[in-house]
Amino acid sequence: MCLATCNGILMGVMIVLNIFREKYLVEGLRYLYRSRATVIQKYKSKWRYFPTCCIILAFTFLTVLTTLVLHLVNYIIRLRKISSPEFVIYAIPTFIKSLYISQFTAYIFVLYLEFKDLNQSLVKMQFVEDLSTKKIMVNLRKRHELLCLSGRSLNRGFSAQILFIIAVDFVIFVMDLYVWYVNVVDERFKRRNGHAMDTAALTAFPLYILARIVVISGICAVTKQEARRSLDLCLKIGLLHDGRVSNEINLFVQQIEHWEFGFHAMEFFKIDLTLIYSIIRSAMMFLLIFIQLDGTN
Repeated sequence: MCLATCNGILMGVMIVLNIFREKYLVEGLRYLYRSRATVIQKYKSKWRYFPTCCIILAFTFLTVLTTLVLHLVNYIIRLRKISSPEFVIYAIPTFIKSLYISQFTAYIFVLYLEFKDLNQSLVKMQFVEDLSTKKIMVNLRKRHELLCLSGRSLNRGFSAQILFIIAVDFVIFVMDLYVWYVNVVDERFKRRNGHAMDTAALTAFPLYILARIVVISGICAVTKQEARRSLDLCLKIGLLHDGRVSNEINLFVQQIEHWEFGFHAMEFFKIDLTLIYSIIRSAMMFLLIFIQLDGTN
């Protein structure tokens, strides 16, 4: 019941934050739409808005479905019984939290696709020698800036919610690791009548939380990497073309270096692959502390 109450409080906090930060989400999507308008027809992306919407819906559906199933299995196996009011109190906040995670992941994934498409256009620029090269570079530079603005706005819109979600997930992750240790590893507390389903659930749930953090961190990391990849491509183009586009190349390079594109959770920590290492290291430290405290009793 305590976990359900925490989830309920978290849901309320996220709803309030989403109301106050909705303008950043709208702003981020507006920048994303404007970046599409800068694409020259011959370099337009094969990704249209219909498949993009399908991607968002797929992420939302799969994340919500997986979360509800795992939470239900974990809840039933731990308590061996479940009442409707308790399940509603537990499931609705979980559903809302999953929607936020899938929405954030889907938006950043679309942003990654846009950066990838822009870099494909830069790769093609290495083989373009006509007089329109400078005009194309101006449009690509403007598009990159709009994508960075979109990423910054989306990060502002989701950073507080992601901070609370990761914080709560970390606490639950540590608790589940300790429960797993007590019931599966430690022979002093191992139940003689333990069922295989109990062990499977106790193992799957912390792995699922970790996998969710890996997805959030991974998509942010590859998007940041794709945004920085434009810098290397611009330098290659500068070596292959004459002075007609050298000024635009220099402006493009300076723009990318100035942005230092990336994602963070309210400036508390960066959302990238280093977050996974930090969470695992901290969780292991707390787990060892709990084990030592338990051993003294």
